[in-house]
Amino acid sequence: VGFPVEQLVSGAVYEMGKCESCRGTGFRGRSGIFEILPVTDAIQSLIVGRHSAGEIKTQALEEGMRTLRDDGWEKVLTGVTTIEEVLRATEENE
Repeated sequence: VGFPVEQLVSGAVYEMGKCESCRGTGFRGRSGIFEILPVTDAIQSLIVGRHSAGEIKTQALEEGMRTLRDDGWEKVLTGVTTIEEVLRATEENE
């Protein structure tokens, strides 16, 4: 699924629990995962030139953009969410 196992420091990945304080959902509160596309000169040129979303994404990744799933993986590693929730909320082709 693309989970960065090599980044596991503690060797622990959390999974959902079920308790009254979370109303049986396994989560308490909300936390977002984010993908931010900085519009650099190169990205702007691709947008203006009506290039495909795939080409724009490729350029953005080359420039260091982190995908939604990458941000989700970081939150899994810090215990904020679970692998299952990241997979549910993101597209497979990331």
